[in-house]
Amino acid sequence: MQRMVLVLAASAAAVTGLAIAPVQAAPPKTDPAQCFRTARMSNWASVDDRVINVKLQTGAVFQVTLVGACPGLGTYRVLAFDTSFNDQLCNGRPATIITRSGAGPLHCAVQSVRALSPEEAAALPDKQRP
Repeated sequence: MQRMVLVLAASAAAVTGLAIAPVQAAPPKTDPAQCFRTARMSNWASVDDRVINVKLQTGAVFQVTLVGACPGLGTYRVLAFDTSFNDQLCNGRPATIITRSGAGPLHCAVQSVRALSPEEAAALPDKQRP
């Protein structure tokens, strides 16, 4: 009888453990058309302290919008992306822009990435065109 109680207790613990096991969410789906490889970036230009336009070696232009202002983004010509061990910057995936500031490196979170149409890229003012 004591053995049966132990078996039932172990079974109940196993079932309970399965019931409260964390459910892992599927990674967010991203549109490949709204992604680019950061290694293929050839130039960039800031619109302001929150938006930059990035030109790739292919000629494609992407607009990257930050969560908040990134002071000095237009002042310093140093820019890198932290994409969490992946060289693709995609809309909907966490990423950070790293730029220089007067006090050292500044990390600014990316809010969105959007591919510009050739017409939109051509219509950018000279100062905003990468």
